[in-house]
Amino acid sequence: MLPLLFRRSSRAGSECSPPLLARARAMSRIGMEPVKLPEGASVSFTIVPPPAGNLLNYPMTKRMWMIKPRNTIHDFGECTVVNVTGPKGSVSQKLHSVVQVRLEGDQVVVEPRCGGTSKAGQTMWGTARALVANMVRGVTRGYSRELEFVGVGFRAALDKERLVCKLGVSHDVIYEIPARFAKYVTLAMPTQTQVVVTGVDKQAVHEVAAQIRDMKRPEPYKGKGIRYAGEVIKLKAGKKK
Repeated sequence: MLPLLFRRSSRAGSECSPPLLARARAMSRIGMEPVKLPEGASVSFTIVPPPAGNLLNYPMTKRMWMIKPRNTIHDFGECTVVNVTGPKGSVSQKLHSVVQVRLEGDQVVVEPRCGGTSKAGQTMWGTARALVANMVRGVTRGYSRELEFVGVGFRAALDKERLVCKLGVSHDVIYEIPARFAKYVTLAMPTQTQVVVTGVDKQAVHEVAAQIRDMKRPEPYKGKGIRYAGEVIKLKAGKKK
């Protein structure tokens, strides 16, 4: 007898032909909202083959065991690559095969396959819609993250694409944008103690900003270090005599 975690449902019929009641319960408030394309933005879709290989070779968490049975090669077939182009550039994202996307006029509609009754489809529905919305905003308005250097002598300078930082150590701390983010992110310095990370990819902008902050996180007694603009550091009380 298989444990409950791996037990298959004995309901008759395939997974793509659910009863009406189960179909009605499958909903996502975020996923149901279409993504409106602003003026100047365009979107295209590319169908790519499903992932090859056995899912048994992929690391999966306990929750993923419940969502996606291990004895399947892939979920529902082809995946969709969404390409969004706008005034600030272009960005693409490969969506999971359990969701499908289409263009209706000036709106992008994301839906789960099989009527939304698949657990994996319900899980990825809102996430896929949010990814498309982030891409549309990135190519039209862009993303930015500002960091501040707080501390005596803490400052930075731009050397081509490198950030040369003085962080209270005997040598300069150099940060280079990773190659996978180089075409999506740019750095700017209004002053010696301010760094502005901008780009069209939300994940790339925030990850680069987090990597710069990790070079010298704010310490808890005086707050010296690299922090986000507007970030509040809760200071600890020092030793009192």
